[in-house]
Amino acid sequence: MINYRSESFDPAYTAHLNLVLTLEEQSLFYGLYNPTEHNIEMAGYQQMIGGTNSHEVDLVKFLTDNSVLQGKFNNVKAAVSSKHSFIAPIQKNRNFSIHDLTKWFSSIEEEFKLYPVNDQFGVYAVPQNELLNAVHSIYPLAEIVSTSSAFLKGIEIKPSSELKIYCYVTTNQLMIAVDENGELKFFNTFQYSSVNDFIYYLMLVTNQLNIDQTKSTLVLSGELDRKSELMNQIEKFYSHVNFNSPSLPSPALGEPIPEHFFSTTIALTL
Repeated sequence: MINYRSESFDPAYTAHLNLVLTLEEQSLFYGLYNPTEHNIEMAGYQQMIGGTNSHEVDLVKFLTDNSVLQGKFNNVKAAVSSKHSFIAPIQKNRNFSIHDLTKWFSSIEEEFKLYPVNDQFGVYAVPQNELLNAVHSIYPLAEIVSTSSAFLKGIEIKPSSELKIYCYVTTNQLMIAVDENGELKFFNTFQYSSVNDFIYYLMLVTNQLNIDQTKSTLVLSGELDRKSELMNQIEKFYSHVNFNSPSLPSPALGEPIPEHFFSTTIALTL
């Protein structure tokens, strides 16, 4: 479903545009970016109704049946949801190699492919294979990154007197990054199934890092309804809450989903 589109957008002429996709376990976000004009021509969202076993089939069918997504594009870039993402446990007295990281991580995943998320901060991710397969089957030349990579690219890690906690939310995953004076102090992903789970992980990070909730800013993005019970609970713990909302064209017919749902997708254009 197209949620935002510019007046100049013509689905018959897309060869000059870049297609960007974010694939989560139960949802797909997509957009068309004009690299010459530096603006988003169209942005859309599709919820996947199948279970884990049928998700790849559902995704391939939607990508195949959607006429806009079957156009010709300048290039394609996709962010794929990660099973795990983490900061490599680098020891100060020696370099930490990819071989070390692979050996350390093999106890969690028998078969996996490590994707570097951000070389500056030593963050790595393990994307979900079924989502990788779906993208490659439709767009064999697509550049694939993890959603962790897109998330970190879309936030500003820069020197500041204000500590910021960035949260990217999907239907079952919470990604948290903490920026303290331009340094990525913390980054991890958490699986959650309830509001209580979400708040537990958020406060776990808050307490472990001794974050002052009255002076720091919580910046939210992803699939989070401003009027939800989850938002009500978040605002009980944090005084300063903002949303990371990218610039999008005019809403299409109907009520569009909020701009902050697309933050990670649009970050792929940066």
